[in-house]
Amino acid sequence: VSPLRLRGFLSLTGQKTAYAYGLMGTAPSSTVQIYASSVSEPKIFVTIEAGLTSDAGPLGIAKAVRHSVEITRKMKINSIYASNNYPDKSSINVYTSLNTDLAKVAPFVELSPKIPFAIEPAYGGGFNITGDFKPRDRVEVTLKKGLPGSQGASLESEFKRAVIFPDMYPAILLPAAGTFLSPAGDLRIPIETVNVDEVTLRLWRMYENNIPLAMTMDSYSVPRDLARQVTSAGARTDGALNTPVRRAVDLRELAGDAKGVFLLTASDSSGNYWGEAEQIVAVTDLGIAARVAPAGISVWVNTILGMKPADGASVKVYSKSNQLIASGETDGAGLWSWSGEKPWDPQLTPAIVTVEKGDDLSYLRLDASLLADDSFDTGGRAWSEGY
Repeated sequence: VSPLRLRGFLSLTGQKTAYAYGLMGTAPSSTVQIYASSVSEPKIFVTIEAGLTSDAGPLGIAKAVRHSVEITRKMKINSIYASNNYPDKSSINVYTSLNTDLAKVAPFVELSPKIPFAIEPAYGGGFNITGDFKPRDRVEVTLKKGLPGSQGASLESEFKRAVIFPDMYPAILLPAAGTFLSPAGDLRIPIETVNVDEVTLRLWRMYENNIPLAMTMDSYSVPRDLARQVTSAGARTDGALNTPVRRAVDLRELAGDAKGVFLLTASDSSGNYWGEAEQIVAVTDLGIAARVAPAGISVWVNTILGMKPADGASVKVYSKSNQLIASGETDGAGLWSWSGEKPWDPQLTPAIVTVEKGDDLSYLRLDASLLADDSFDTGGRAWSEGY
């Protein structure tokens, strides 16, 4: 019978649940292997509906067939392999048929040569053996009989396998946490690479109205449509095989004396490594402080280099949904305030402040406090509705 045809007639069910399943292979056969995951019941039912035909003729089965299958829970090693993904720890990844009791795994693991190791959880079940493994190391792993699973089952026989650690997977990182640089200071940003001969650097200038949207991309890549590419350049890393290399990207060489909010990207020039590192960087002389009131906001802007008020600067306040909710200009003291008749709409609260003056542009996120207040009192007096 064709596995593809069988899928239209086959179902796996429990007492209350229908289970998703997969079929091994696509060629017609008298034996078809079925696999299912996350079966939580001790017994399931396999049903083949009437009408299923074989490849031998047009006559199908006359009536439905239903069989029960007892689920046996045995502890087995499904796969084991070594990985080197910088900056993660080198590890031997062990995937098991049942979840393991991580607190009890270590005594059942032996490595040859003997190397200190730790047991860490693995995504998708099983565990990782982490240690000071080097690329091209050969390590023999022995998992002893009795390796415990979390559901009472244990490994029924010893498992032994040798693994060889591959070369490090190519990687490009922009590891610096800071995002604000003074144009009067050092504009170098660290970059780390592994097994990448040359990187392509691209600098994009963020459009002011797209900065709030870019700030919501904490776990995702910033869409390039939110910015305009300013320049690109190639740079050799001069790194040895399997050795992390740290260099510096000089934004002044890329942007000259330009100021503003930029997106810096770094990719492998050869195209062999698809990953791309990115970082938002503000090269600005505008320092911003803000305080949000229940029905208003105050923003103070000064120059970083001269510590003088930045008068006539354009101030815009955006919500997380990228909606402009207030705007204005700073006065001679570098101060701008706005207040409404009603409290902020819960769905349109201030999240990002942008400030622009001349060719300079900066921003301030309001969704997290940037001031460490654990060592002194920053409470101040209570808000007042009037003076």
